[in-house]
Amino acid sequence: MENKQDNEIHYLYQNNYRISNNLMGGVSFNLSLIINRKTNRVVGTGNIFQATNPRLNIETNLVGDYSYMATMKSCNILVVADGYAPFAPLVMGAPQPIKNVTLRMSLEEDWKSGIAFYSYLINGQWVNVGPQKVEFIETPVEQTVENLAAAVKEEHAELPAHA
Repeated sequence: MENKQDNEIHYLYQNNYRISNNLMGGVSFNLSLIINRKTNRVVGTGNIFQATNPRLNIETNLVGDYSYMATMKSCNILVVADGYAPFAPLVMGAPQPIKNVTLRMSLEEDWKSGIAFYSYLINGQWVNVGPQKVEFIETPVEQTVENLAAAVKEEHAELPAHA
């Protein structure tokens, strides 16, 4: 009998990205995402960091999904996620999540590069950033980005074409 949990794990991929303008001392948004290709959901963590004035160190837990933007010439992956502070103040004993980041990231078909727009909450004000370059960060994991791209292409190739 096949172990359902082992089967489910083959749908999960971990991808790490850096979103930045590549300027020394500039703002950098580092992401570590788990992509579930069975549900098209993404979850993960992120950190918006800037060492120079104003100093930033915003941690966030991201939740969202991905979909496809296809034209006659290209196919991109759109990742849309909201981030919440890793702590949640209690109000009448119930945690109240605080949204501190929004993310829209358009990735190339290979999941390795793209552009992103994001916003973060600092001192009660939303700061909009973008467009910024997205770079894939290589990690020594069994499920690689190449496997993800190939598996998704294979899965969608089996679907009937829409008229």
